[in-house]
Amino acid sequence: MYLAPRATPALSLCVGLAILAPSLPAVAQPSAPSKEEARSRYERGKQLYEEGAFDAALIEFQRAYDLAPSYKILFNIGQVHRQRNDYASALRVFERYLKEGGAEIDVKRRTEVEKEIAQLKGRVATLEITTNVPGAEILVDDESVGKTPLPQGVLVNSGKRKITASKEGHVPVSKVINVAGADTMKITLELVESSGGGASSPPTILPTTTPTTTPTSSGASSPPAGTSQSLPLEKPSVPWLAWTITGAFGVGTAVTGILALGASNDLKNKRSQPDVNRKELDDGSSRTKNLALVSDLLLVGTAIAGGVSIYLTVSEPSKESSARLKGPVRLGAGPGALTLTGSF
Repeated sequence: MYLAPRATPALSLCVGLAILAPSLPAVAQPSAPSKEEARSRYERGKQLYEEGAFDAALIEFQRAYDLAPSYKILFNIGQVHRQRNDYASALRVFERYLKEGGAEIDVKRRTEVEKEIAQLKGRVATLEITTNVPGAEILVDDESVGKTPLPQGVLVNSGKRKITASKEGHVPVSKVINVAGADTMKITLELVESSGGGASSPPTILPTTTPTTTPTSSGASSPPAGTSQSLPLEKPSVPWLAWTITGAFGVGTAVTGILALGASNDLKNKRSQPDVNRKELDDGSSRTKNLALVSDLLLVGTAIAGGVSIYLTVSEPSKESSARLKGPVRLGAGPGALTLTGSF
């Protein structure tokens, strides 16, 4: 049911019917000038909505509703709140739309709105705010929501919210909280009498970790007071020693390979010379074979060390492997063999 900024037919139909209807249910018939101004403000709001100026469009639609009240305009106001990502306001307006429209809303539209309401409920939180003295005015993000005792919980958008309580003769108190979607949070604000008997003192800012804030989200138990509700991100541990050894093997393989290739070329050149003696050929052949053998052994070592490095990098840390590579790592070479020793 969510409309893109350019998807205006539903808005036009709903508000147009509300303003142009010959009679308005449950409200007094507006005067002709009021209906004309309502129509003008609706047209202006629709244009602003199409341009993406949702704040200005909301004011015009709200003014049109004030001049010619009808539940149908509430649908449009809810749509604008939804475009502004003000989920709490959209939820309140859509619920009011269903309540005031009642049986006059067709089944298809009611189903769409109920589906939207279900989605919005997962994006808002409920604050149950109380104070130690009655008659304290409560502000959420500097907007008044009533005086204590509040008749019901206050719907707010998820995220960081500022709650303020004030009363004449007391020092105002504020608290900043973080709430997630579908949370229900109980908040108690303690006001103290001001020494001068006035309410002009700067507000007291309570820390966000005060134990008077108790999350009561369904499906999750509340953590003890003073403990963090978020887990630190695990920093990846890279086995640098293993990769260093792998790199050393790789460099050694490349160097000995180049030397073996050079020795092989020298041996070929000597064999093509008519005056070369047998000893020089044997020495050249032995040197070429030794370099080739070492190069092959280092290549095998590179593969083994690389495999170990990859395993240590991608494997999950545990108590047994948290230290990754422990102790010295030694490389040994023998006749036709290459050994890698150490503690992993």
